Amino acid sequence: MIGPLVNALAIIVASLIGLGLRRVLKTSLLDSTMSVLGLIVLVIGIYGVTMDMTMIYVILSLVIGLWIGESLDLELKVKQNLEKVLKLQDSQDSLLHGFLTASVLFVVGAMAIIGSIESGINQNHIIVFTKSTLDFVAAMMLSATLGIGVLFSFIPVLLYQGAITWFAGEISVWLNDTTLTIISSVGNILVMGLGFNMLKITQYKMINLLPSILVALVIAQLLNFFQ
Repeated sequence: MIGPLVNALAIIVASLIGLGLRRVLKTSLLDSTMSVLGLIVLVIGIYGVTMDMTMIYVILSLVIGLWIGESLDLELKVKQNLEKVLKLQDSQDSLLHGFLTASVLFVVGAMAIIGSIESGINQNHIIVFTKSTLDFVAAMMLSATLGIGVLFSFIPVLLYQGAITWFAGEISVWLNDTTLTIISSVGNILVMGLGFNMLKITQYKMINLLPSILVALVIAQLLNFFQ
C-alpha cells in the first residue's frame, strides 16, 4: 500500500504549498513541467517492456482490449460524464468545485490503474511515484487557483488506488513469472502511450486502451491454468 499512500501524501503537501503560493505560480510552469515529466514517463514505459516470447500475448491483449474500448467508446462516455460533473460544479461552492475537479483529474487515467496493479503485483512503485510527481505539480497549481477543496482529493485517490493495489496483490499468488511479465508489459506499453500523449506527439485514446489490462489478466490466468 506504499504507492497509494505516497500519492495521497504528495497531493496533500502540494495542495498546502499551492495554497501558500496562490498569487505566485504561473500556468506556463505547468505545461513546461508536464513536458519534462512526459519524457520520464516514456522512459519508464520503454524500460518496463520485456521483449520475449510473451510478446504475442501482450499484442493480443492490446488489440482485443482496444477493440473492446473502441466498441464501447469508453473515452467519449468518460468525457461526457466529466462534462456533467463540471456543469454541476457551476452551482456549487468553491470547496466542492476544487474537490471534484482534482479528484477527477487524479483518479481518471491510465497511470492510476497501471501503477496500482504494478505496485500490488510486482511491488514496483515507480509508476505510482511518477504519477505522484505529476499529481504534486497539478495539485499545487489547482489549489493555488481553486482553493482548499483540492486538498481533500487525496481521499478518493487513496481509496481508489489502494483498492486496486490490494486486489492486485491478492491475485498475484495465482500468477507465475510468465503471466506477470505479460501483465506488466501491457501496462508499460500503455505508459509509453501516455508519455507520447504528454509530449503531444500522439493522441492515443488511453481510456479506450484500459480494457487491455483486463484482457491481459484473463490471458495470464488461462496460461497459468493450462500450464
